[in-house]
Amino acid sequence: MSAAPAIQPARGFHRSLRATLFMATGAALLTWSQVALRFLSEAQPGAGDVTLVMLVNLCTNVAIFVVVALLLSRSSRRVPVAALVERRVALGAYALFDLLGVTLFLVGSLFLPLATNSLLYSLHVIFTPFLLWAALRQAPGARRGLIASWAFVGVAVYFHDGFLTYEALHGYRWLALLLPLAAAFLMSLVNLSADRLQHIPFEYTLLFTSLVGIAASSLALVTTGSGAMILGDSLWSSWDQLLLSAGTGAAAQFCIVIGLTSGSLLAAVITEALTVVFTGIAGLLFLRESISPAQRLGMLIILSAIVLINLSNRSPQAGEPG
Repeated sequence: MSAAPAIQPARGFHRSLRATLFMATGAALLTWSQVALRFLSEAQPGAGDVTLVMLVNLCTNVAIFVVVALLLSRSSRRVPVAALVERRVALGAYALFDLLGVTLFLVGSLFLPLATNSLLYSLHVIFTPFLLWAALRQAPGARRGLIASWAFVGVAVYFHDGFLTYEALHGYRWLALLLPLAAAFLMSLVNLSADRLQHIPFEYTLLFTSLVGIAASSLALVTTGSGAMILGDSLWSSWDQLLLSAGTGAAAQFCIVIGLTSGSLLAAVITEALTVVFTGIAGLLFLRESISPAQRLGMLIILSAIVLINLSNRSPQAGEPG
C-alpha cells in the first residue's frame, strides 16, 4: 500500500512526458506545413489563398483517412458503437472546431509573419485552463495555474516586440489578426473536447475528424468554383510544396491528437506553444523574418514553462486546487 503514492506521480510524469514529446513533434511538423504552404502560395499567386488552404486541408484529411483506415484494419482494438455514440457530441465538437481552427490558422500564416501568427494562436495556452475550469470544474491547481501564467508571460514578451513592430499591418490588414485569435479560441474548444475523449482510441477520433474534413473541404472547393484551377496544369507544377504541406500537416494532426488524448492535457497544451519557437526559427531561416532579443527571451520562457509543467506531474499534489 505504501508504494501506491509513489507510483501515481511516476505514472503522471510518464503520461505528461509522452504528451509533451508528441506535441513537440506535432508543433515542428505544423511549422513545416506552414512554410510549405507559404512557398506554395508564392509559387501560385493566382490560385487564391483560401482555395489553396482548402486544397491542402482536403489532401491532409485524405492522407489521414487512408492511414487510419489501414491502422484500424490491422488493429485488434475495437470500440463498441455504443461508446462512440455516447461520445458523439465530443467527437463532433472536436472535428468541427479542429477543422475551423486549423483552417483559420493556415489562412493567417499567409497574411501574417509565421511567428506572429503562431504567437497569437498560442494564446490558447491561457484559454484552455480557464475553459476546463469553467466547463468541467477541473481546477488546474495553484502550481499548474502559475506555470500556465508563466507560459503566457513568455507569449506576452514575444508579443510585445514581435507584433508591435510589424509595420505591414496597416489598413484592413489589421483584420488578419482576428484569424489566429479565432483559431486560438477554437483550439481551446478542441482541447476541451479532447478531455472527453481520453478513453477513445486516437484512431477513431482521427477517422471521424478526417471524414468531416474531407466533406467540408470538398464542399468549399465545389461551391467556390475552384475545380478548373485544381484540374489545371499550373497548380500541379508545385506538387512538391502541396504534398509537403499536406503530408506534414497530416503527421502533425496524428501527433497532436495522440498528445491530447493520451497524457496530461495541460502539459500537452503548453507544449503546443513550441509552435511559436519553431516558426520563429523557420521564419528566420527560410523567410528572412528576423528574431529580436525580446523574442528570444519569450521563447526561453515558453520552453521553461514546458519543462516546469512536466516536472510538476511528479508531485501527487500538483493537480490539487490551490
